[in-house]
Amino acid sequence: MSVHIMTKQQNKDELSRKFEAVSDPNSPEYGQFMTKEQVDALVATDGKIMDSIEEWLNPFKDQIEVTKRADSLTVTATLETLSKIFDTQFKIYKHSPSGKKYTRIAGQAKIPSNLKGGIDMVGGLSDLAVVYGGPVRAPEPLQDPIRPLVH
Repeated sequence: MSVHIMTKQQNKDELSRKFEAVSDPNSPEYGQFMTKEQVDALVATDGKIMDSIEEWLNPFKDQIEVTKRADSLTVTATLETLSKIFDTQFKIYKHSPSGKKYTRIAGQAKIPSNLKGGIDMVGGLSDLAVVYGGPVRAPEPLQDPIRPLVH
């Protein structure tokens, strides 16, 4: 299973300013789009934060695969290892109408307190996709919500 750790980006105001400038026909920067590498360099997470995250994950280095990007990490591991990393338990949930199964946490995930200001979000632990069939319509309560299969 993979989880995505989104880290604190830097220079978001400058990125927004640049976006507006390259999109404005009256700007001297109009059409001068940044490359992915330039965007990554601009918003890259502070190295100290990335070092702290890597230090947190280091005890599991032989049990995980980490893909590092400028402002995020993807951690792939077994449920057992992810349970230890985030100090939580997993359950399998089933969306009854579609039959789709999801493995997600039951309760809360924990991260070290020194990382709370450096991690914006961890995706893939608790998010559940909602499967809709047919045309898009105004939201209404699910008749058959996603329920845990394992207790």
